[in-house]
Amino acid sequence: MKKLLFVFLLLFLLFISIIIYNQENIMKPTTRVLQAYHYDWLEHPLGGAFAISNVAHSKHKFKAMVVVATFDRLDVVLKRKSVSIFGGLFGELLYHGLEKSLALFYGFHPSHANSVKIAETITIPLYMVHGKKDELIFYQQGKKLFDAFASKEKVFYLDVEGDHHNILVTGHEFYKESGLFLLGETE
Repeated sequence: MKKLLFVFLLLFLLFISIIIYNQENIMKPTTRVLQAYHYDWLEHPLGGAFAISNVAHSKHKFKAMVVVATFDRLDVVLKRKSVSIFGGLFGELLYHGLEKSLALFYGFHPSHANSVKIAETITIPLYMVHGKKDELIFYQQGKKLFDAFASKEKVFYLDVEGDHHNILVTGHEFYKESGLFLLGETE
């Protein structure tokens, strides 16, 4: 049992390290390209959280943004996932061990990845889509995040067929609708 816990924590720390590496080495160049056009349209993994943070803290002034299947708080997602995989008490213990390990080794606290607090400062137009069948980030979390945005012009589309992994390829005309939202119709 201790070995399984240790292996799980090591794998999860490796996963977090990969995310941190990707943010530094992949997301930043992508962000620079998107910033040149003054739109923020970043995606998986944790892309929505990065996009929200990017818009809030960038020296560039964005015109609008699109957010897809994004969490309100990372700690809620991680804890729920741990409990769903390993069961109540054991899942809770694993999550708390992970939380302490991330803080100790990386100085990272999952509760600090709070997209709601950042969204409250964003006023640009927002188009947000979430899948009703999303079991990783429940659509209610996405709706809570959407409601937190200070934007006056915003659209929340709940795709009844979408889950977390197919949200961009369902029957919903996401690309067309978000493009029209961002750029408007042409004659």
